[in-house]
Amino acid sequence: MQNLFMILGLLVGAGLSAQSVVNAKVTLSMGLWGATFVSFFVAMVLMGVAACSSSQLAPQKLWILPPQYWVMSGVLGAFMVAGRTFLVPQVGVGMTMVLVIAGQLVSGVLMDSFGFLGSPIHAFSATRGVACLLLIGGVILMQR
Repeated sequence: MQNLFMILGLLVGAGLSAQSVVNAKVTLSMGLWGATFVSFFVAMVLMGVAACSSSQLAPQKLWILPPQYWVMSGVLGAFMVAGRTFLVPQVGVGMTMVLVIAGQLVSGVLMDSFGFLGSPIHAFSATRGVACLLLIGGVILMQR
């Protein structure tokens, strides 16, 4: 089962790259905000159908988390999509994804270390520090 999760993770990563390229193409005809809107609109429709088809979207579950989490989730999602959509034509898909991955890893390690928003704490270690440095080195190498 662990191997399936690893494969799914790789596919999600590939999906981020593909979405970034597709959104950059949509930007050519609709601009940055139009492309971001289209991406979220289509995703909203698809997720709405999926949520309504499952038992996970129940009215009583809407209030488990305060609304500021809903807003922040949407703001961060919009930032991620718009940021990648903007960066791909500027620096290329590879560099965009290296920057995104480096940002995810470094911020993830920091969030793990402090238990950001109540997430489980995973202590900072030398191994995690080296992984962050290697990824930052990858960013530097990709620029050359």
